[in-house]
Amino acid sequence: MKVSQLWLFDHYPFSPETSPATVIAQALTDGGLEVEHIDNRAAQLRSMVTGKVIRKENHPKADKLSVCTVDVHAAETLTIVCGAPNVAEGQIVAVALEGAVIPNGGFAIARRMLRGVESQGMICSQHELNLGDEADGIWVLPAETAIGIPLAEALGQTDVVYDVAITPNRADALSHRGIARDIALRIPNASGNHELLPCAVPELSVDDSVQAVRIHVEDPTMCPLFLALPISGVRPVASPQWLQDRLNAIGIKPRNILVDATNYVMMDLGQPLHAYDARQVADRTFVVRTAGSAQTFATLDGKERSLTSDMLLICDPQRPLGIAGVMGGANSEIADDTTDVILEAAVFAPSSVRKTAKALDLSTDASYRFERGVDAATTELALMRAASLIVETAGGRIGVTTKAGAVPPPPAPIRLRTPRVQTMLGVDVSTERIRQIMEGIGCTIVDTTDDACMVIAPSWRVDIVAEIDLIEEVMRVIGIDAIPPTSHARVAVLSDGLPDAVRAGTRGPSLRRAAVTQGFVECRTTAQTSPEASALSLPTGAQAVAVANPLGRELSMLRTSLLPGLVQVAARNMRTGAQSLRLAEVGKTFLMDASSTTGVAETERFALLLCGTAQRHWSSGSRTTDFYDALGAVRSVLQASGCRDVSFTQAGETSPLWSVNTVTIHADGIAVGLVGQLAPAALAQHDVSVPVFAAEVDVRTLPSVVRTYRPVSPYPSIDRDVALIVDHSVTAGTLVATAYAAGLELLRDVTVFDVFANAKALGDGKKSIGLALQFRSDTRTLTDADVDPLVAAIIDAAARNHGAVLRGAPTSQA
Repeated sequence: MKVSQLWLFDHYPFSPETSPATVIAQALTDGGLEVEHIDNRAAQLRSMVTGKVIRKENHPKADKLSVCTVDVHAAETLTIVCGAPNVAEGQIVAVALEGAVIPNGGFAIARRMLRGVESQGMICSQHELNLGDEADGIWVLPAETAIGIPLAEALGQTDVVYDVAITPNRADALSHRGIARDIALRIPNASGNHELLPCAVPELSVDDSVQAVRIHVEDPTMCPLFLALPISGVRPVASPQWLQDRLNAIGIKPRNILVDATNYVMMDLGQPLHAYDARQVADRTFVVRTAGSAQTFATLDGKERSLTSDMLLICDPQRPLGIAGVMGGANSEIADDTTDVILEAAVFAPSSVRKTAKALDLSTDASYRFERGVDAATTELALMRAASLIVETAGGRIGVTTKAGAVPPPPAPIRLRTPRVQTMLGVDVSTERIRQIMEGIGCTIVDTTDDACMVIAPSWRVDIVAEIDLIEEVMRVIGIDAIPPTSHARVAVLSDGLPDAVRAGTRGPSLRRAAVTQGFVECRTTAQTSPEASALSLPTGAQAVAVANPLGRELSMLRTSLLPGLVQVAARNMRTGAQSLRLAEVGKTFLMDASSTTGVAETERFALLLCGTAQRHWSSGSRTTDFYDALGAVRSVLQASGCRDVSFTQAGETSPLWSVNTVTIHADGIAVGLVGQLAPAALAQHDVSVPVFAAEVDVRTLPSVVRTYRPVSPYPSIDRDVALIVDHSVTAGTLVATAYAAGLELLRDVTVFDVFANAKALGDGKKSIGLALQFRSDTRTLTDADVDPLVAAIIDAAARNHGAVLRGAPTSQA
């Protein structure tokens, strides 16, 4: 937003000498309102003055150049070589003296020889000074312009314009008075204090003969306040020069006083206004309602807008006149012959304006402010200010103001605790200093104790709703630089004292790591989904959460399961040729919950999805993923994440997402989720025809895991390979478990490296399983004498428990 320094003086007359533009810019930036650019016209026109051409002669060596003698009321006249065709004796012109820098081009003026004649300055055009588009000749100033005065003074270019980046929460800063409030927090005014000038409601004489306006608001929640003021007998004349200069300075093109007054007040106080031609308002009645049906509407910019049924409109009894909070209609705009106007000032629900502006792809100065929230306490003042400007310039008689709705009462007091401020900011700030800061930003202090104060936020700070917002204000005023690097600020993220709904989970990262090590690819899918996908995975009796302002129907619900999103990912990858997919995700699901403080229950879940070709192993060829692959994957991942025992039982009633081939997962005896095949009907919605197997686990139901750190041993290992002949019914996993139990602490790893079955070599019903055993100590280097008894104990345990027989002799690699 562009901010004029001369305009700021109307609210807070600080001293430009003691507080130059750079100081003001730094003060605003320190307070969170970054000044991106400073346009100091007076500085740009430094070393430029007005002058009078007292003699013009042809250049002796150039037909298109003139040698001019220019009087700038200095000790001597200047000789300037000029190439402009329109230069003539007697003209008052803009002269750049030696040392000046031309704004358009950035080159410095110095004495130069031009074809044998010394030029001691430059006569400038509007284009060269960035003050107009005229570039074909020099700028000829009015004949009454004084000679020898600074050019900035002669042109009225003494203003400084700041380009300020306003953050979305700072609706109060979208006006010159709002910016003045922020400057007053840090910079004293010319009187040495920090008080703004009062902004009183103008006293206007009301003429009862002016026909009054009627207002009907159908939904006060969408328009809590609407005011209308009629003015009769006006003339759409040009605005006074001072008002035009103000608008031009911030990039708004003046039109006439009826329009300019509304723009001026909006930029002055932050309250958007609109002026209607009273002839176009049927029965002088405003009806604030939604469109009701899809229709088109021509706005002031001459474009046809396609309206939806829920968009809020300002209408008369017969037709729409404007899109509430966004833009007025072409059918009621001010014309050259307008004599009666109706000024409108209102407060609209920010969500309604934001949704309408986004749907229409139409952002205006008005919508930008209404979306963020306007100060309802200023609405009537703004209306009266605009009316006062109009009647002072264009004449006319003011009628009675009609009001629908009321200014909302002050918000409830917020308790601001000094220890909380100190903890959050890491700064030792006193209660008295906090009270001073609160009063400085416009808050009302209703009670104070030694370690807290009760604070009512000002009406213009719609962003202050909780204690943390006030703490942010304290930080903003004392400055981030005041917070020491060794801050003791802390926030308890993991704490038994936090509600379950907001307590950070601890198992998600371990599940992610475990899934990746098992060959799964981690995915991140959106939490928003379609009503169909939400209903598909909805538990019996549960209610899904609808999104208040969805981007579209396909994103209008919050997900109730992670699996529909993973199915979409799988379908997209299979369409591009993927043959084998193993996907994993940890994320939140959502259900309505009346017992929750937020009304919504958030649950952290972990999901796996497998389909296509199974992972290939040396012991088998290529095959399709099946139900048992899913069981094995779930067991491996949960055990790798810390669960000791993983088992499965027949599942009960499930959602339509699952097929009958579904079982319940138990981790250490606790039911934590489901694993099985997804229903073909659910997959058909995404054109997936291959079997898909999946699992979904409620992360918070998983048993807690206590992990201890064990340093890596600095000593080498001893590896031994043994082959054991066992019955076909004995699995490799049982042999591995037996080996771990017998090898005790020194056995660090057991790996199956071979399975061999040959009736002639081993006998009927027999097979050989090769185990690679790795032994290591944390305190010393092992020897064969240490390892041999352990290998013997493993072989003995396998023989006792499984009838195993040693095949061959063990080999040793040190």
